[in-house]
Amino acid sequence: MNNWRIHLEYDGAGYSGWQLQPNAPTVQHYVQAALSKVLGRGDFTLHASGRTDAGVHALGQVCSFSTQAERKPSQIRDGLNALMPPDVSCWHAERVNEDFHARYSVVGKLYRYRIRTVPARSALDRGRSWHHRKPLDVQAMSQALQGVIGTHDFSSFRGQGCCARSPVRELQMATVEQGPTELVLEFYGTGFLRRMVRNLVGSATQVGVGRKPPEWMVEVLNKKDRNQAGPGAPSCGLYLVRVDY
Repeated sequence: MNNWRIHLEYDGAGYSGWQLQPNAPTVQHYVQAALSKVLGRGDFTLHASGRTDAGVHALGQVCSFSTQAERKPSQIRDGLNALMPPDVSCWHAERVNEDFHARYSVVGKLYRYRIRTVPARSALDRGRSWHHRKPLDVQAMSQALQGVIGTHDFSSFRGQGCCARSPVRELQMATVEQGPTELVLEFYGTGFLRRMVRNLVGSATQVGVGRKPPEWMVEVLNKKDRNQAGPGAPSCGLYLVRVDY
């Protein structure tokens, strides 16, 4: 058996998330369908580093699968790109050790969230960033997020329907940077709960517009109650940037 790792990029705007769903377009569906044709067989299981929700994008989603089919890395990459929709791309394929698993071998993930902070909406960034018309206090948002870095019970920022056995996660980095037209927030950790990043961003913007003080984020974290946090940010601004192994 040959064990493979593939790296994918996709625009999630037209999909109901990564995971297979009945009667809904998902990224996994199109990747698996294309891979079956490339390999000439369908007796494989495609494992992803994690699920992305509807509308969420990826620059570096990682998947693994094992197959008896003999292919070159370029055949996997180019074959997938010839058969998948234009908003899904494979930019790397490689053989890996048999013990590699796209999900269980993960040691860290980097997520990025983009907030457009100028008055005019963007035509080209439509569906790829959150247009937030109200001014945001970058320093206050950064201070608020620094308070939740570390290993904590993130129940207050856990999305409904999350299947994780434990709400405890280690958030190693949370940064906020203001560019010419957008605010970029980045989060790095060993793992994330469902919608955890979007809920952190949504609560941080409550601080950014002055509705809450920076220390409020820690208070919400300690209450372990999702109802105490702010509304989640929309999915369009979220990107899975990198998965580390």
